Amino acid sequence: MFEFFWTRKTSLWISIFYIVLGIPLLFAPAQCLTLFKWLLFGGSIVYGIVRLIRYSQGQKDGYAQTSDKALGILFLALGVFCLLFYNIIFSFLSLVLGILLLADGIGKIPVLISAKQESSIVVRPLIFSTVVPLILGIILIMNPFGLPKFVLMFFGVSLILDGAFDLYTVFYTRSHLPKD
Repeated sequence: MFEFFWTRKTSLWISIFYIVLGIPLLFAPAQCLTLFKWLLFGGSIVYGIVRLIRYSQGQKDGYAQTSDKALGILFLALGVFCLLFYNIIFSFLSLVLGILLLADGIGKIPVLISAKQESSIVVRPLIFSTVVPLILGIILIMNPFGLPKFVLMFFGVSLILDGAFDLYTVFYTRSHLPKD
């Protein structure tokens, strides 16, 4: 399990993706928040309209689903809410991003246990790769930052660190495992 996880190309690309995603969050958090608000608004409105169109088509064809109508109205309302009261949504941002980091760290625990059981030489970098997102996730959940902009900056740093430790673990693993 351990070798499979850290020797596949997916682990390498995910590490790079984390670093690339973290950079704009760190250096342009205000723009990222604005983009997030508009994407959430636009996505909700488009989804709501599509559901209402689907409901309308279903009425014409004789198989209208009231769930389409309800979801359409709900998502239109959500879109308007996102546009007008985005600060309420941003207040949950720290919690959501912290949970994402915790999930990443928790997801690596079985791999760490496997490496430890195999007495692998790459346990030390894997410990950092597992523990760092856990600690950073807990910090985000506690939200000592207040402003969503600082939450995004911290999350950007967290992604960069998580990606860097994962990248280090990938290269360290590849260089220390026996070649077949």
